[in-house]
Formats: sequence, structure tokens, C-alpha cells
Amino acid sequence: MNNEQIKFELLEKGYFIIDNFLSEEIAQSTYELFNQTSKWDVINQVRENHFGHVFKTNSPYLPKEGETYTARFSRSEELEKTNHIQKLFENYFIPLLKKVSPFEVTEFDIRCYKLDPLDHYRVHTDDYAGKVNIIYYVNNDWKWD
Repeated sequence: MNNEQIKFELLEKGYFIIDNFLSEEIAQSTYELFNQTSKWDVINQVRENHFGHVFKTNSPYLPKEGETYTARFSRSEELEKTNHIQKLFENYFIPLLKKVSPFEVTEFDIRCYKLDPLDHYRVHTDDYAGKVNIIYYVNNDWKWD
């Protein structure tokens, strides 16, 4: 997919998917780094009426007012600061964002999360955090669900 196709999909659908974005070698070394990292902080969120104020939406695809937001996942701030992750971001993700984003991209926030069995996210938006984001799934056997 070329940059113009990505821009079009981003504007038309609000998202785009690039399969095999990184080379197999870089993807594998990133996967190994995630699996070798031992410092993960569990984040367990339960937010009542989360969709009744700031996150209120008329979208038929997102939760309605009165529904509870829940998420359970782990974050490694240690991993986020590693040279490997910083270079990955500088060399691949930032250049892509600058080429395809319809918005000026000047601020960046790197997060390294993982989900273990029984971890989950409730469907949500992160509009408050910025206008565009990239999610890179570090998984050798990723499934859509």
C-alpha cells in the first residue's frame, strides 16, 4: 500500500492496516524483546458511566451512556525507554505518520502494552490523546478478535 492509498483510507475510514509493516528480522527482535522484558505493571480499569461525559458518542458501535468501561492489561515503561523501541519509533513510525497524517504531527507518546490470558479492552476511542495514532501488534499469531 502506498502513502496516497494510506492517506485515502485514513480520511475515508478513519484507519488503515499495513500487514508486515516491519521487516521479519526487526519484527522478530521486537517480539523477543517484549517476551524478555520482566517489568510489567498490571493496569485494571473499571470506570462507571465512562461513556456519559467526555467519551459520550452517538456512534452505534461504541458503548452508550450508563455502560461501564473495563480494561485489564500490562504496561512496561521500562520497555518504552529502551534504545530498540526508541529507534523503532524514530526510524519507522514517526516517518510514516508524518507522510500519511492529514494533521500536523509534532508530539509523540510511546506505550508498550501486553495482554495476557483474561486481559481485555472494552471498545473505546482515544480522541482525547490526539488526532492520530498507530498500533503495532507484537505477536507471532495475531487474531482479529
